[in-house]
Amino acid sequence: MRFYDWKHDQMRNARIVQMKDTQVLLQEAETRVQWTLPYGAIEPPAPGQDPEATSPAPPPQPARPLRADFKRGDKVSFVDRHLHARVGVIARVNQRTASVECEDASSWRVPFHMLRYVMDI
Repeated sequence: MRFYDWKHDQMRNARIVQMKDTQVLLQEAETRVQWTLPYGAIEPPAPGQDPEATSPAPPPQPARPLRADFKRGDKVSFVDRHLHARVGVIARVNQRTASVECEDASSWRVPFHMLRYVMDI
């Protein structure tokens, strides 16, 4: 049985300890922590699959961009707080953010993990 762990944003393996009217009590396979969840939050095993079989390891997360990945003059894009895509050029590389001057003459301080390179073709 698998369930979604919202604290760590991943699916976890568990076994059923107790079934109630609207909730199920699960015990996580790795840490032995017990969770009380609604039935909609669990994923039953596929037909013919061994319920005790562990799922394959999740694919590794892509590396987050760091300060060393960017330099002054790089063309980058990011999504602003209003969920608009912005394109600009890095004017300054600060300790935790990059100062980006956008095409519409606005200036933003953006954390490195939010920046994406823009390739001109």
